[in-house]
Parts: sequence; structure tokens; C-alpha cells
Amino acid sequence: MRPFINFFIFLFFVFSFACNKDNEKQNVKNTVQDTLSNKTKTENNSNIKKTDDKYYLDSTFYVLVNKGVSPFKFEIWRVKGSFGVKHFDDIYKINIYDSSSGKLLQTIDSSAMADVLTQLEFDDYNFDGYLDIYIKDRCAILDNCRGIVFIYGTNTHLFNIAHEFDEMTTVRADQKKKMIYSLNRSAAGASFVYEKFKYTDGKLILIESETQEVPETSQGKYHYVLKRRDNSGSMQTISDKYLKEPRMVNYNDEQK
Repeated sequence: MRPFINFFIFLFFVFSFACNKDNEKQNVKNTVQDTLSNKTKTENNSNIKKTDDKYYLDSTFYVLVNKGVSPFKFEIWRVKGSFGVKHFDDIYKINIYDSSSGKLLQTIDSSAMADVLTQLEFDDYNFDGYLDIYIKDRCAILDNCRGIVFIYGTNTHLFNIAHEFDEMTTVRADQKKKMIYSLNRSAAGASFVYEKFKYTDGKLILIESETQEVPETSQGKYHYVLKRRDNSGSMQTISDKYLKEPRMVNYNDEQK
């Protein structure tokens, strides 16, 4: 009886050994497959990097344009070495995603930007309760900025260029007064064009303009002109005078 039991014990060990060998072979096979898969992924990523070697993903962030809309995810891509300082290189493209679904909704690329633009600001530029985008350049001395305003479409859920802002400088939106300001200064602020706009029947209308010119000679005076639009729709000259000392303006004056 004992030899018979020993024989079954021998068969059990042989069978276990064979199963372990099969498991080892399967593990090796899986490891090889995983290695090849990872290699393929690495090669694909390498190809992507080569394709985008002129550009880089600078930042990713979320913006809530309105409480009734899911936040948008923004990806900012920039041109490598275009300025030499990270976050200030030229914008190459802006990808906008629906954060809830991950779907790409819109791409604003350099073809939509006539000038070299580098910075983003978010504000409600048409006073409809939804945040819009102001993409501007690096700004010159005295903070003179040129850029493009993209208005959020409540029906399309896309951001569209608002050309009525194209000729403005350093755009600001006053949410209390529902007014748009544009200010361009030079000569250390002694020369300026300061304009105020309001929406009338859906159109952005110039309602007030202040200008000041630097005198041509040191003995001259500063030419200051103030114009306002009257109830008939015509711009009327309120003040036209020459000043010994220049009048200085800035956006903070409107907040007093």
C-alpha cells in the first residue's frame, strides 16, 4: 500500500512542476507583450514630441464663464524661444475643452491673431453675464496693450472675435457703469487718447473722447479736447483748450 501512495505523491509533484513551468512561460509572454506595447507607446510619444518640437504646452487651467455653464478647460501652447522667457513666448494656439466630457470644443490658433499675442484676461466685455477673452500682446511702455476680444456665444458655446474692439488700446470693462474704456498714452502720459464706449441696441458706440497733444515747442501749451455724444447721437465738443500743465489720466480715475 505504501509504494502505491508514494507513486501518487510523485505524480503530484511532477504535475505541479509542469504547471509552474507553464505559468512562467505565460508570465514571460505577458512581460514581452507589455514591453512591446510600452515601446510602441514610447515611440508614438517620441513622434508627437518631434512633431511639436517648435511648440510647448505652457499651462492648463479651468475657467467658469457662468454658473450655468460647465467650466472650460484651457490649454495654452506657445512658440519655443520666440521671446526667451517662459509664459511670455508667443501664443501658438489655445485649446478649449468641455471639462465635463473632455471634448475639444474650439481651437484659437495664431491665424486668428493678426499680431503677436502673449497674455490672456477674462472679463465680461458685452455685459451679458458671461466671461469673455481678451488676448493681448506684451504691452508697450505706459501699459499700452493691443489685442483681440473674443465674445462668448451663449447659443454656440464658442468664443468669437468681436471686431468692434480691434482699434482699442488696453481695453477695460466697467461692470458697474456698463462701459468700455480704451486708453493710449505716450510722452510719459502727457499725450493720450482716452475713449469711453457703451452698448446701444447691441452695438458698441463711442460716447466720450478725451485727447491731449504735446506742444511742439517747450514754450507751447498742451492741447486738450473733450467730446461727448448728445441725445441726438452727435459728438459735441465740450472743452477745447490749451493747458500750461498737462492733464494726466488713468483708469483709476473712473473707480473713485
